[in-house]
Amino acid sequence: MPDNSYFNFPYDAQTLMAEGHALDDVNPSQRPGTMLYTAYQINLDELTLSASSLPPVIPSNNDSDCFHQHNSTPTLDSTEKECLIAEATSAAFLTLYQHNELEVQVNDAKVWELQCPHGCWIKSGIRSHIKLTSRGQFMALEQHYGACCIQKSKVRGAIKKSRLALATLNLSKRSSIILSPSSSPPASAESAPNSTLTLIAPSPCPGFVIHDWPTPDGIPAQANLPWLRTADGPDKLSFDLEVVSHQILAHSFNCTRVAVDDARPCDFCAYLELKVNALADNARTHRAHTRHGLLTPIQLIDVIHECDHNFNVTKLQGLNNGCKIRHLLSRLEDHSSLVIALSQCDIPWLCNLLQTALKNGASIRTILRMLEDTLEQGNLLYSLNQCLNLPSLCTLQRKTSFVNLHPIIGPISGAVIECNINDVVIVPRAEAQLTLRGGVSLLIDETALEESVSYMSDSNSVGGLCWMHSHNIDPTLRTYHSALNLAEALKEGKVHLGRELTVIAAHIFGADGTYPILAAPTCKSEGATEMIFIFKTAIDAWKASGAEEKVGPLWSFATDGDATQQKGGHQLFLSVPLPFTSPLYGTLSNLPGLNLLTGDCEIMLDFDYKHVFKRFSTVLRSHNGIHLNNGRCINSTMLHRYLTWVNNINEKRATALLYPDDPQDVPRAVELMSAIIVLGSIDPTKILSHVLDSLLQPFIKISLSLMEQVISLSRFVHLLYACYHNQRHSFIPNQLYYDSQTLFKNIIFCISKQQQLDPNAIFSLLDVGDDPIELLFAFLRMCGGHNSAINYKQSLDRLGAAHDIGGVYARNPDIMRGPRCLNLSHSEALDHISRSTWKGDVISGHCDLQSSWKQGRDEAVQILQDTWVPTSAYNFAQYFSVGSGIDLLCVFGEGKYPSMNDGDDDKDRSILAPPILSSPREAEPHDIEEALPLQGCASSPIDVDGGEDYEHTFEEILEDVCATSPDQPEEDNEESADTAPSSAAPPTGPGVPAVDFLWCDKKWVHKQSVCRLIISPDFTPKSQSRLFRVRGFLPVNKRSGNVEAGNFLHGDHFLTGDLFLALLRTHSKTLALALLQATAISENGTSCARIKTDTLISQRANIKVSGEVMVLVPSRNFDSDSTWVWTGGYLKTASAVPGMSINTQKVVSISIPGYLLNLVNPSVVNTLDALTTDQTSEINSQGSTWALDNEALQMAVASLWTKIEESKIPFSSITSLSTENSHFPYKMGNGVDGLICGTGTEILASTGRGKAVTVSCPVCSETTKDICSHMGMHILRAARKVFDNVVDPISGPLPCRFCGQSNNPDCALLMKETSHKIQWESKCPCQDAFQYGSASKGSDTRPCRNVPIVCQLCIHQNRDMDWLPALWHYNFEAHLNLEHPEYAHPGKLIGLPLPGSIFQSFALTAAKEKKAGVPVRPVFTLLQKEKENTPVPAHSKKRKANAQAFVSAATLTKRVRQ
Repeated sequence: MPDNSYFNFPYDAQTLMAEGHALDDVNPSQRPGTMLYTAYQINLDELTLSASSLPPVIPSNNDSDCFHQHNSTPTLDSTEKECLIAEATSAAFLTLYQHNELEVQVNDAKVWELQCPHGCWIKSGIRSHIKLTSRGQFMALEQHYGACCIQKSKVRGAIKKSRLALATLNLSKRSSIILSPSSSPPASAESAPNSTLTLIAPSPCPGFVIHDWPTPDGIPAQANLPWLRTADGPDKLSFDLEVVSHQILAHSFNCTRVAVDDARPCDFCAYLELKVNALADNARTHRAHTRHGLLTPIQLIDVIHECDHNFNVTKLQGLNNGCKIRHLLSRLEDHSSLVIALSQCDIPWLCNLLQTALKNGASIRTILRMLEDTLEQGNLLYSLNQCLNLPSLCTLQRKTSFVNLHPIIGPISGAVIECNINDVVIVPRAEAQLTLRGGVSLLIDETALEESVSYMSDSNSVGGLCWMHSHNIDPTLRTYHSALNLAEALKEGKVHLGRELTVIAAHIFGADGTYPILAAPTCKSEGATEMIFIFKTAIDAWKASGAEEKVGPLWSFATDGDATQQKGGHQLFLSVPLPFTSPLYGTLSNLPGLNLLTGDCEIMLDFDYKHVFKRFSTVLRSHNGIHLNNGRCINSTMLHRYLTWVNNINEKRATALLYPDDPQDVPRAVELMSAIIVLGSIDPTKILSHVLDSLLQPFIKISLSLMEQVISLSRFVHLLYACYHNQRHSFIPNQLYYDSQTLFKNIIFCISKQQQLDPNAIFSLLDVGDDPIELLFAFLRMCGGHNSAINYKQSLDRLGAAHDIGGVYARNPDIMRGPRCLNLSHSEALDHISRSTWKGDVISGHCDLQSSWKQGRDEAVQILQDTWVPTSAYNFAQYFSVGSGIDLLCVFGEGKYPSMNDGDDDKDRSILAPPILSSPREAEPHDIEEALPLQGCASSPIDVDGGEDYEHTFEEILEDVCATSPDQPEEDNEESADTAPSSAAPPTGPGVPAVDFLWCDKKWVHKQSVCRLIISPDFTPKSQSRLFRVRGFLPVNKRSGNVEAGNFLHGDHFLTGDLFLALLRTHSKTLALALLQATAISENGTSCARIKTDTLISQRANIKVSGEVMVLVPSRNFDSDSTWVWTGGYLKTASAVPGMSINTQKVVSISIPGYLLNLVNPSVVNTLDALTTDQTSEINSQGSTWALDNEALQMAVASLWTKIEESKIPFSSITSLSTENSHFPYKMGNGVDGLICGTGTEILASTGRGKAVTVSCPVCSETTKDICSHMGMHILRAARKVFDNVVDPISGPLPCRFCGQSNNPDCALLMKETSHKIQWESKCPCQDAFQYGSASKGSDTRPCRNVPIVCQLCIHQNRDMDWLPALWHYNFEAHLNLEHPEYAHPGKLIGLPLPGSIFQSFALTAAKEKKAGVPVRPVFTLLQKEKENTPVPAHSKKRKANAQAFVSAATLTKRVRQ
């Protein structure tokens, strides 16, 4: 080995392993020279190296001066050139270019092109004026040359040879030479005679190491690897898996087997991370129906277990089905035995019926149906009467007097009521020898009535017309023209069909039974004045009939809480103070707070206690809920969380209580109130549980005495007064408060009256209210069987029958199951809470009203002292002092009563909200004229449905009646002139009164047929479902589909009750941060209990969050106000009592868009460490509260302001507080406002009224105060092709009013038009609110009229009251061009005439065009002519039905005449 055996060359893998990077198909631009090296000891005695075998020295690339003159650079010999080409790196190609061994040229694009050694030209992407001096400029050539197949194979071969050479090196030699760029040559060869040569070789690729492979605890990772996917097949993985020392490794099939820096895997293996993660997800959870070849061994075991489970379930189901089949076979045998037994009985007709049915193979169900039909015919009923010794119907008619009510024909008359009182009350009681007098309560309520008229034969008049307007017509049915006059009056609205039946009944305290005395059809248009008239008429009739002396005095007039009846009753029964000469005055005047106003004869207004129960439950189930004095909102969502804490109430039961199918269900309301009473241990519901318990116990706890009942009710009304005095209608609605206090007032008065009338008689609280009339209605519906719908005539008959049925059940209570919805429990038997089953002492004389009143008030004060209710709310001694004018009913004095004041127009959320009823239906002009034209008027038939059906006139129907009847032979119908019907000879015969028929031109027709076909031809039966018959029934609180009481801890969801932060505008033009607690969440107007966080903060989602502002103060133990602590209270504001100078406090509740809030996660602290003593008055009993870091709140301020800026939200969209409050903005320790958004406050103060943060127009870059109107002018000019000096002109046919963009799905426009308002919806990020009415009219300062409109030419699948696709006004002509090109319009004068209504929807007058600054167009006249006097045919089916009805009537008349 020569002395100069040291060779200095840059050993950076460019000579041995660099070509391997050409195999990198994923990232061809990977640079060489980034490999690790391993030292190998080489024996120089056995290895001979020469300088010619190594590449020449390549000059440094940094020395660029030597490359300026290519001609001066010496050329390379062939060996050096081949070595550089074999190297194939950018540096090698640069060297070839510098030695004039690489051809370059400039193409037509003035870009350098480099010639590949294979002869092809490669574009470098470098302009020709730039000199080629760096190796990076040859990167494109390196990538191209490395991708060649020939070069790849050459490099692969070189790598294999290098690896083989390195593996065969002898490492045991003495001398070594370090071949390294950093080493220095030895002094001489003799100085290192035994030296060895150390070669640096690349380390092998370790592969991709999988660390967190999903594996169950205690199971090795190998058990959860998809080994089946390592075999050949369609599911084979694209990499290898192996386990080495309990470590899972993945190797790519294209692995270079060489590691990179820090022993990391090669690029091919490193790129396996995404595939490994996907494989890990499949190993963690697999979807159903996944092929078994893709599963891991553990997953295959789970599949086996699942198959075993399914097999067991199927086996169990098979066993159950076998049991059911055996049971059904047993029942079938029983049925067969029954049929055989019946077929062998002695009743001949029954034997024939069963034998015939069995012979024909009839089923059991068919045979039973045949028996039912036979029962209706009376034969089986006669047999049962004989077997059971029941009296026959004839016997009952002879021996028993049935109740018959006199109808109301015309206005309500006192004479008719007197007759009913005598026939229904006085005479039956005298016959039954019931002479004991008792207090009487008149009950009033309404029930459903079919909107049709009936013929009342006794008075020869038409019944079923509303009593209120019947004075405008003559209801007597004398001639056919009388019927036509009535039909015309209905069409003109002079009179209306009765929608409901107003019933007044009398109930005697201490006795069972209800006596109906009035049944009048009503159109539900009465006001308070009409209700006063009804009340007075009934009271006067009771006195005039002598019932007061024979039956008993009137004590009260009870309703179910109807608003109209409430207002009328208030004016009538709270009109005069109780006179001091009254025997009641001495007792009642010593009850402080009791309202002593009464009606004439000391008659009181009363409300039903069961309706009060239902209305309290309705408020609790609503989304607004009840606001307690501590500011907490108790609603359905909050209760759904906590009801499962009550024993025997699971999630399913809680859902049934809060979201019942029938909100009128009394047992479910009682159960809900009882469950909330149990939750009284929770701080927020403590006061509420006491209120409900005091109300509920007197009516359901049968062991209470009358005195204990009064104590409980006294406690209830005083608690109710204190809570209402502090919160007013935020606590409960004004109407519910008035009804509750009036109910209690009437109970006290009635007890006192009973003590004066008979102190030894019992007094039951179950006798108050209108529950007896509800029971009467239950019997009324029962009389109709499965068809409970009734007309007016049927209602009179069934009311009498219901009274008789009630009497039977009153005498035999053991056979009455009882109406389920009127009971106080879900018992299938008789309601156990009744007057006869009450165990407590309810003798009226044993009750001391004064002491009971005082004890109840004292207990209420003791309860209030333990709550957050301020002392000023229950200072009863001061409020109820003599001369104050304040009592439990008149809360604030001055004669102002809740729900009776002029300003108390708040919505009563305790009752089902009735829809706004239009005036009674007015028949269309063509309804009567086409169906029944006047006599002598010609009516040409109209071809309908291809000429098969024709419109029938009344004369044509009569001709059909006179035509041959299909039921009789033709010869029998040939009548001579002597036997033809005559107007002088009406039908007569046994049971056929001649007065019941009318001569209708050619035929005698029964008056009931005339009423049905002429006066009310458009009769439509009402629903048989009770809920749908309830006037105004709406599901008050539809259950949210995402409510889960047992699983509320979801990290990615926002729930009601959670805290959030938002920026609010104050009255002093300050933008400050507020902490709020969510009370309601709505998505697209639908309430929900929770919502995903991503959806909540998305600006595209229409999310609204309602919440209450919480009061924060700085902590006392931290400096610089570093922590804010909640005091347990909520921000309150003054609420003026309507018509008075008194203010109360109510909790501030605001609504905020979801994208304008930030979520917050406070910490829990002890109030003793964070707050002073005077700040803990509203803290809960646990002494804990929430705390937030000041730095985090400041960051929230900046984050929210950034949202406002980026979203270009106008200040008008930021919720504002209309009044000043000392607690907001939050005050720091030195009294300075804290958590203020400085930038927003400055802009708000400078702009005055709310103005958009960014008001620069995106089209013309000008600033404007009204961006919407400004943008509308740009859109109109673009639509009219008028020049507009703008930076970014409007493009697209349908630009958005807010942003000017077209075809943006976020700018899609929807519109909904109702009878009250027009709503529009768009999710454009730049949208701004505007008033539709003012925007559609325009003004001098804002001439833009670009508002949403709906194209009536388009086919909309939705109803008119639903959301419909809309477009902007100024885009309508472009819409016509795109969607309806066949029509002409002012911008295109060629096409079909445009409908006039369509043109009016988007036309601009000349004056409006001048205001908008666009040229005035000529008058557009290419419009369709409106058709005049186009008859609208009635429904063909209805005409056929009418014709058939007249045929049946004529046939019946003919048979009677014969």
